[in-house]
Amino acid sequence: MSDMETAELRRSIPARSVAAPPTCRGAPKPSRGEDNGPATEVAVHVGVERGVDRTGQRSRKSTAAIVSESSLICVMTAGHLGQGKQMGGRGKVHVIDEYASGTPYEGIADPYGGNLDAYRATADTLETELEKLFDRIRG
Repeated sequence: MSDMETAELRRSIPARSVAAPPTCRGAPKPSRGEDNGPATEVAVHVGVERGVDRTGQRSRKSTAAIVSESSLICVMTAGHLGQGKQMGGRGKVHVIDEYASGTPYEGIADPYGGNLDAYRATADTLETELEKLFDRIRG
């Protein structure tokens, strides 16, 4: 789950009255970004607009241990899906829009390196898909 997905998920949990919230961790693509790196300025800005404080958020690289400890891993892109499966995530790593909707995935554009509008669009899409995800999990 990307840092942006994690922030959106944490923001939406209280509104959904989830009694036992899941553990949410961000883990960016292993090939990009620094381990323990801060959120980008643009990501922090979009977080503030949406009521999410991302100033203390730190990235973590995906590892086989993280994958092993997880029961469900939602990723934004097919590339992330492949990497998660290579780390032992077969059957528990899914592209979020496919898992949430039950339809073939299109993926969600990763805004990393993009402008403010790209981050806003991704946050909007994540919010929509996370609503569907909650609906699926709650049955």
